[in-house]
Amino acid sequence: MAIQGNNREVSSTCISKITSDIGEPEKGQGYRVEVVVRYIGAQKYLKNCSSDTIISTLNDSDTDSLFAIIDVYVKYKDILHKNIGTYYEYRIPWQTYHKRSIQKI
Repeated sequence: MAIQGNNREVSSTCISKITSDIGEPEKGQGYRVEVVVRYIGAQKYLKNCSSDTIISTLNDSDTDSLFAIIDVYVKYKDILHKNIGTYYEYRIPWQTYHKRSIQKI
Protein backbone atom coordinates (compact mmCIF):
# COMPACT_ATOMS: atom_id res chain seq x y z
CA MET A 1 0.00 0.00 0.00
CA ALA A 2 2.90 2.35 0.70
CA ILE A 3 4.24 1.70 -2.80
CA GLN A 4 0.93 2.47 -4.47
CA GLY A 5 0.48 5.61 -2.37
CA ASN A 6 3.91 6.94 -3.33
CA ASN A 7 3.89 9.07 -6.47
CA ARG A 8 7.31 8.31 -7.97
CA GLU A 9 7.05 11.21 -10.44
CA VAL A 10 6.26 13.92 -7.87
CA SER A 11 8.40 12.83 -4.94
CA SER A 12 11.27 11.79 -7.22
CA THR A 13 11.99 8.77 -5.05
CA CYS A 14 10.92 5.18 -4.92
CA ILE A 15 10.28 3.41 -1.65
CA SER A 16 13.20 1.07 -1.07
CA LYS A 17 13.09 0.17 2.62
CA ILE A 18 10.63 0.38 5.50
CA THR A 19 11.71 -0.55 9.03
CA SER A 20 9.85 -0.62 12.31
CA ASP A 21 10.21 -2.03 15.82
CA ILE A 22 7.28 -3.48 17.72
CA GLY A 23 7.98 -3.52 21.45
CA GLU A 24 11.62 -3.80 22.51
CA PRO A 25 13.16 -6.39 20.18
CA GLU A 26 16.71 -5.80 21.47
CA LYS A 27 15.58 -7.13 24.86
CA GLY A 28 13.67 -10.09 23.43
CA GLN A 29 10.31 -8.41 23.99
CA GLY A 30 9.11 -7.63 20.50
CA TYR A 31 9.86 -7.78 16.81
CA ARG A 32 11.93 -5.89 14.27
CA VAL A 33 10.28 -5.70 10.85
CA GLU A 34 12.17 -4.73 7.71
CA VAL A 35 10.64 -4.50 4.25
CA VAL A 36 12.98 -4.22 1.24
CA VAL A 37 11.46 -3.24 -2.11
CA ARG A 38 12.97 -3.62 -5.59
CA TYR A 39 11.32 -2.88 -8.91
CA ILE A 40 10.93 -4.45 -12.34
CA GLY A 41 9.15 -2.52 -15.01
CA ALA A 42 8.83 0.07 -17.70
CA GLN A 43 11.63 2.60 -17.60
CA LYS A 44 9.22 5.54 -17.65
CA TYR A 45 8.03 4.54 -14.16
CA LEU A 46 11.51 3.95 -12.76
CA LYS A 47 13.37 7.04 -13.96
CA ASN A 48 13.41 8.58 -10.46
CA CYS A 49 14.37 5.37 -8.63
CA SER A 50 17.93 4.79 -7.45
CA SER A 51 19.82 2.11 -9.32
CA ASP A 52 20.04 -0.20 -6.29
CA THR A 53 16.24 -0.53 -6.19
CA ILE A 54 15.86 -1.56 -9.84
CA ILE A 55 16.21 -5.22 -10.77
CA SER A 56 15.40 -4.74 -14.45
CA THR A 57 13.92 -2.11 -16.73
CA LEU A 58 11.76 -2.81 -19.73
CA ASN A 59 12.58 -0.47 -22.61
CA ASP A 60 9.73 -1.56 -24.86
CA SER A 61 7.45 1.46 -25.26
CA ASP A 62 4.41 -0.82 -25.55
CA THR A 63 5.06 -2.27 -22.10
CA ASP A 64 3.16 -0.51 -19.37
CA SER A 65 4.01 -2.82 -16.49
CA LEU A 66 5.53 -2.26 -13.09
CA PHE A 67 6.22 -4.96 -10.53
CA ALA A 68 7.65 -4.90 -7.02
CA ILE A 69 9.71 -7.64 -5.45
CA ILE A 70 9.00 -7.33 -1.75
CA ASP A 71 11.18 -9.03 0.87
CA VAL A 72 9.76 -8.98 4.39
CA TYR A 73 12.02 -9.87 7.31
CA VAL A 74 10.62 -10.31 10.81
CA LYS A 75 13.36 -10.65 13.43
CA TYR A 76 13.15 -11.48 17.10
CA LYS A 77 15.35 -12.64 19.94
CA ASP A 78 14.30 -15.94 21.49
CA ILE A 79 12.79 -15.19 24.90
CA LEU A 80 13.99 -18.58 26.22
CA HIS A 81 17.54 -17.22 26.26
CA LYS A 82 16.54 -14.11 28.22
CA ASN A 83 17.05 -15.67 31.67
CA ILE A 84 20.80 -16.16 31.34
CA GLY A 85 21.62 -12.78 32.92
CA THR A 86 21.70 -9.15 31.96
CA TYR A 87 25.27 -9.30 30.63
CA TYR A 88 24.27 -11.80 27.94
CA GLU A 89 20.83 -10.33 27.32
CA TYR A 90 21.98 -8.25 24.35
CA ARG A 91 24.08 -11.07 22.87
CA ILE A 92 21.09 -13.25 22.09
CA PRO A 93 21.17 -14.05 18.36
CA TRP A 94 18.39 -12.82 16.10
CA GLN A 95 15.91 -15.34 14.70
CA THR A 96 14.64 -14.28 11.27
CA TYR A 97 11.60 -15.19 9.20
CA HIS A 98 11.69 -14.15 5.55
CA LYS A 99 8.97 -13.97 2.92
CA ARG A 100 9.36 -12.82 -0.68
CA SER A 101 6.52 -11.84 -2.96
CA ILE A 102 6.18 -10.31 -6.39
CA GLN A 103 3.31 -7.88 -6.84
CA LYS A 104 2.02 -6.00 -9.84
CA ILE A 105 1.71 -2.30 -9.18
